[in-house]
Amino acid sequence: MMKRKIIFAVVAVVMLGAGLALWSMFSAAASGYVEAEKTESRETVLATGKVTGKHVIRLSFTGSGVISELMVDEGEAVEQGQILAVLDNENEKNRIVQRQNDLEIAATQLKKTQTTDYKQALEELKQAQNREKDARLEYEQSRERIEVRPEEELKQARLALDSAQKQYQRQLQLYQEGIISSSELEEVEKKLQLAESNLALAESDYQGRHLELEQAQSSLEVAQSNVAVAQGLVDDLRGDSLDLAELEKLQAQARLEEAELAYEQTYLKSPLDGSITRVAASPGEFLQSGQEVLTLIPEAEVTYVEVQVEEDLTGRIVPGQEAVVTTTAYPDQHFSASVSHVSPGIDAARGTFNVRLELDQLIPELVPDLAVFAEIIIDFREESMILEQRYVYGTDGERFVYAYRGGRVDTRELEVESLGNGYLVVREGLEPGELILTNPDLTQGQRVRLAAEEK
Repeated sequence: MMKRKIIFAVVAVVMLGAGLALWSMFSAAASGYVEAEKTESRETVLATGKVTGKHVIRLSFTGSGVISELMVDEGEAVEQGQILAVLDNENEKNRIVQRQNDLEIAATQLKKTQTTDYKQALEELKQAQNREKDARLEYEQSRERIEVRPEEELKQARLALDSAQKQYQRQLQLYQEGIISSSELEEVEKKLQLAESNLALAESDYQGRHLELEQAQSSLEVAQSNVAVAQGLVDDLRGDSLDLAELEKLQAQARLEEAELAYEQTYLKSPLDGSITRVAASPGEFLQSGQEVLTLIPEAEVTYVEVQVEEDLTGRIVPGQEAVVTTTAYPDQHFSASVSHVSPGIDAARGTFNVRLELDQLIPELVPDLAVFAEIIIDFREESMILEQRYVYGTDGERFVYAYRGGRVDTRELEVESLGNGYLVVREGLEPGELILTNPDLTQGQRVRLAAEEK
């Protein structure tokens, strides 16, 4: 009887131990986990845009008229000097024939009235007139150069400075309120200084063009004076009939050149090798002088892409940063690129600014205006321990994770730095290979059993 009781007691102890073990195993909280490890990290910016050129040229006729021929299509490659479009020019052709006849009549009349006594004086007059013509051409070209580009660049530089000043004032107020750091204020101040420098350059260029125009005008006045002197000498050596015949020939020649120039201007030619990206007119359409007909992107050794970036990234995108360009047209291809230019102006309507990317080489399949995506690398860190922010708890002052240690939860304080994209760099508090528990409902010292690893 006694032996049976002892046996029963032993069985009861064994069963109790097994029960406790099972209770301990099933009462432990389950948690997924990730392994802490060092890896490279990149902070990137995603942007959309299109294939473009380093320069975009909008082509138009200098005169008005009806398009009789349009000789290119969108996407077509063209060569320098190639005829792209033609205005109806029947009137110009007839005018040339008429003025050629007028010149022949004037030349015949002059030949009848000329003598050898006037040849030297006439030659000197002709040279003076040629010099006056060249001086006038230089003056007209100088005037066109000052009217087209420098004034627009000066206007853009003033707008950019105004924008930079406003941004600096906003950032200065934020700095005074303690919202931003001095380094952030310094970045805005540098941009303001750059805008001031660009304005000074634009003003200098504008003034230089004015000086060039003044010099060309002075040269023209000298040439005109020389013509007057030569003309006076000819007048002294010849009679009124010879003078009149010479004048009539010169006028006929000028009218013929005018007609030939008008005819030449009915042809729109490509100024450079490149590709047509836009056709803005069609045959039979009446065009005003200067109205856009075609858009040309000049041929280049590399492909360029222009994307729009959110304005809150101003200052973080700088020339030289690496990027990767993709497009849905070629989804399996990735093209290496770098930032070549950052626009200083902000598109207020979109809240973006333009960034031009330069690919490593010319990619023929990336045709102008093709939509693209770009990932710009704005920060790169080598061999850092990176954790997803969702596995780190606490406030900015005290950040911690739940680490796995001997079957229990070990709350581990961390020193971290945010990458701004849902990830944190761990500076202190973890070693490579440690397991980070992903269950947020754990407590310090709690028993825990590992579930499936987080992916």
